[in-house]
Amino acid sequence: MLVIDTPNRGGWDYRLFRRRYWGGYHIPRHFHLFDLASLARLLKETGYAIQAQGCTPSIAFWIISFRNALGLNSLGRGRSLAEFLNLKNLPVVGAFFVLDLIWSKLGGQTSNQFALATRADAAGPSRPETLRAVTGKNPTPGH
Repeated sequence: MLVIDTPNRGGWDYRLFRRRYWGGYHIPRHFHLFDLASLARLLKETGYAIQAQGCTPSIAFWIISFRNALGLNSLGRGRSLAEFLNLKNLPVVGAFFVLDLIWSKLGGQTSNQFALATRADAAGPSRPETLRAVTGKNPTPGH
């Protein structure tokens, strides 16, 4: 089983901040950025069968994107009134979690994606109980 967790270029915050400030630009950690379709295509082209794919809340990307757009240091804190936008501020973290959760329930994508895949040539059934344990959902083949 291959488990991938990576930024998603299909998320709402990516669309808002992609030109310059998006928090998912983690060079050199992320040399290639995918959306759901391009990651699925890569997995299929390299011999994997997707067992489950979807999005998860992307709290840090929201906060880092806003900090970047406001000219705040993403690593340290200064004296700006906007310094409340940080990952240690639980109400801010909770607000972005709820925002992403509602957005995903409405059918939108967040800026963090996962994929669970197995080698297509590997014989044997997929393991629904494993997929359910990892994702918290019943597996949806090919999605």
